[in-house]
Amino acid sequence: TTFTGDALFHGAFELDTGVQFNGEAKFQNTKFERNVRFGSGYSLPDYRTTFLSDVDFRGAKFGDKSNVRYFANFSGVEFNGIARFGSDTPGFYAQFFGVAEFRYSIFKSNTDFKGVKFNGSTYFNGSRFKEKVDFSGAEFKGKADFRGAEFEKGAEFKNARFNVKYKGEGGYKFPKDLLSNNQ
Repeated sequence: TTFTGDALFHGAFELDTGVQFNGEAKFQNTKFERNVRFGSGYSLPDYRTTFLSDVDFRGAKFGDKSNVRYFANFSGVEFNGIARFGSDTPGFYAQFFGVAEFRYSIFKSNTDFKGVKFNGSTYFNGSRFKEKVDFSGAEFKGKADFRGAEFEKGAEFKNARFNVKYKGEGGYKFPKDLLSNNQ
């Protein structure tokens, strides 16, 4: 499945529960102007969206700068291949303008969130990262919640910025054992 270049979704983008992407899925530079729902929030295998191969969201924009009430929901999604949201190339990283939810998602291969801009609240609570995940240079401008997340092969947060513009209470939360899981 490929949606590269000029793909633009004006309305809400929602997948039914149990959708499976068998081959590589590319959403590079895709603009999702409204709500995006890849995840069902269910962690049961029959209900979750599954990417069996690599998935690429580099350069994708979720929501709109002028209206941050929209969300991108990846909760409960299973990523079996490499998941690319970030990049070392300036401007070639995903941007989330509203809430970004990855609650209880499973990442089975290396995962890249380098440089990703999370402008609203971000939730990774209960997610499992079975291989390395890289958040280097990512910006979390709203609440960032990693409670209950498991980082089996380590997590990199080099030069990541938290709460750049967040004015609420309890800005970011990590599992207590985060450093002990880092190998």
